[in-house]
Amino acid sequence: MFLPENEYHELGLLYYAFIIRNLGHVVLYLGQATPTNAVIEVSETWNPEIIITGSLSGLSVKDTDEFILKLSHSFSDKKVLFAGSLADIVENKKIPGFFACRTENELRMLIK
Repeated sequence: MFLPENEYHELGLLYYAFIIRNLGHVVLYLGQATPTNAVIEVSETWNPEIIITGSLSGLSVKDTDEFILKLSHSFSDKKVLFAGSLADIVENKKIPGFFACRTENELRMLIK
């Protein structure tokens, strides 16, 4: 779980982490303002099944297309959930393995 660089609104991500832990899953919480390259590097060692990110307003991600493209190349074999303003963008792109996650119920369904 991480927020993109320049994104500091982590309350929603913290709440998602709480829900996922309560469901018995192990969570690696990288937190706010995490460089994409750091996420890629950590995932090579930790090998997560699901990656979760988001952005409150989308303003923190200067080029959303570039951000999403980099994640799609790096995590083509993973399930990646996008919350906040990134959810709408990802939903419209229809990238395999990439999912919009706007609510607690959607989160619970997607992490099964």
